[in-house]
Amino acid sequence: MLQTDCFPVDLTFAFMDSEGFVGDSAAAQITVKLDASEKAGSICLSELRIHFGSNFRNLQISHAESTNDVFSTLNELREEHDPSHPMAKSLHCTADLRLSPGQVRIYNVSIPLREADLLNATEASVLLKGKGASLEYLYSRPTDIAAQTWFLQSGDNTITRVRSQKSVITVLPKPPKMQITIPNLRECYTGENVVLQVDLANEEDENADVSLEAKMQNDEGLEVSLSWHADDDEATRSTDGSLPIGAMPASKCLTHRLAFTAPSEFSSYTLTVTAVYRLASSSDADPPVSKTLTLEVPFVSPFEANYDFAPRLHAEDYPDFFSLPEPPVDSENDNQPAQGIEQRWCLISRIASFASNAEALVIESTLVVVNKVTGNVKCAPDDGHHDSEASPMVVEAQGMVNVSHILNTRRMSLEDRRAASLDLSLAVKWRRQDTAPGTTTTLLLPIPRLTVPAAEPRVLCTKERSGDDPDIVAIHYTIENPSMHFLNLSMTMEASNDFAFSGPKFRSVSLTPMSRARLSYNILVFEKGDDEGVVEVNGQRGRWIMPMLRVTDPYFNRALRVLDAQDGVTSDERGNVGIWIEAK
Repeated sequence: MLQTDCFPVDLTFAFMDSEGFVGDSAAAQITVKLDASEKAGSICLSELRIHFGSNFRNLQISHAESTNDVFSTLNELREEHDPSHPMAKSLHCTADLRLSPGQVRIYNVSIPLREADLLNATEASVLLKGKGASLEYLYSRPTDIAAQTWFLQSGDNTITRVRSQKSVITVLPKPPKMQITIPNLRECYTGENVVLQVDLANEEDENADVSLEAKMQNDEGLEVSLSWHADDDEATRSTDGSLPIGAMPASKCLTHRLAFTAPSEFSSYTLTVTAVYRLASSSDADPPVSKTLTLEVPFVSPFEANYDFAPRLHAEDYPDFFSLPEPPVDSENDNQPAQGIEQRWCLISRIASFASNAEALVIESTLVVVNKVTGNVKCAPDDGHHDSEASPMVVEAQGMVNVSHILNTRRMSLEDRRAASLDLSLAVKWRRQDTAPGTTTTLLLPIPRLTVPAAEPRVLCTKERSGDDPDIVAIHYTIENPSMHFLNLSMTMEASNDFAFSGPKFRSVSLTPMSRARLSYNILVFEKGDDEGVVEVNGQRGRWIMPMLRVTDPYFNRALRVLDAQDGVTSDERGNVGIWIEAK
């Protein structure tokens, strides 16, 4: 091996692209010039090598006679393992390496790229073989072979381009061509059974051995259980998030379904779907290629609700005061039957849709769930009396519907007058409008703790049509005395400019313990011109009138508030009761 500054062969090397490069091959150029006088004669190099500091150890060009052109394109490269480096490879090809004095030969070559790397031409060497002797010259520093120009052929002329980077190329990771898409991803709701369509397309130029991996996790490390299904099969293919697919031809598209149950609480999760594959041309030593799709999936509640808890008139008769049952020995025992007076209540739920994508949701049914009752009271929902049983309700995005449920409460003892509290939930069975009726999801909405008042005297107001005359409405006031005391009340109906009434202007009512009485009035509403006072409620036109019945207890000098106890009867914040009168 000879290393001297007077060697007559000049050799330079350059890459066409020197910045971040992505591709299957990199174009490179080797320039060799014999810098000698014409008297020296021509020489023939036996071999030319470019050494790289990467997995490609060197590019080796051996002499083979061919045309005497200045430009040569080296196409037939052989990729061989380097015996001195088992994990490295070398590139071999042939070219005409004869040089005449002053002659320049330019070799263009495409170096295949397999993985991300810093491809750097660190040194070069040329080998001359003669009879009984050989000479190898080493260009030991990268600056010795750094090219200042890039040669281009234009017809019979040779033009040059100035190079800024010479013998180094940064090979970026090759982007995978396997494509993953989820076309049906939309807003997900808490507790919903979600099925995502995962489309996989092999856009590589060759077949691939593919497996899918899916994972859904939040910031706290909690994971959602995922299962894979084939698009044309209901059977579960995998329940651990991984799905081996196997051989997938080039340009092939496959569809699989990823199913899971959304968390029951508002949260945000990250869904990661990864396709890991090996190309048919890759060896076992080559690392697998992966393509990952990452999506943020927020889970929101489809509905929110607020509630009203109002009394209703129970049709059951009060017990006979002279045949009251014996008080229970153990009032804390929930297994014994309740002996108190049964009271009826109406839970009005105003359910609002939180769908933000203009999607209508269908509520199939609703049900009140009793979680806990605090106090010596038993509570039972009357499942035969709520509006949602009539037909499914369609709730538009950002819309609202009202649902009423009847609750019956009964104290364990007639003598127990303490207040009690109810811990309830509203179970809403719903589905998306574009899904089959059988694919429903049950959402539990919490209900703020409700209070069953103490067993005190109360006045309940209801209404009904009076006889066949459509202009007359009967208003009933039911006075309940659930206590063990005698009760004397004074009742006064005030006159009004909106209606006339028939019934006592003033009346005294005496109630024995555990009894109730009813006072009724017939109301004739005065007609007014130009629809004065007419409003529209739930699609019906009518008016509200405000009869003022004063109920006082002279003994205790206390006024009893009149309570609305029926649909079409309401009360305001000042305790005034309004009666809905439909317009003619």
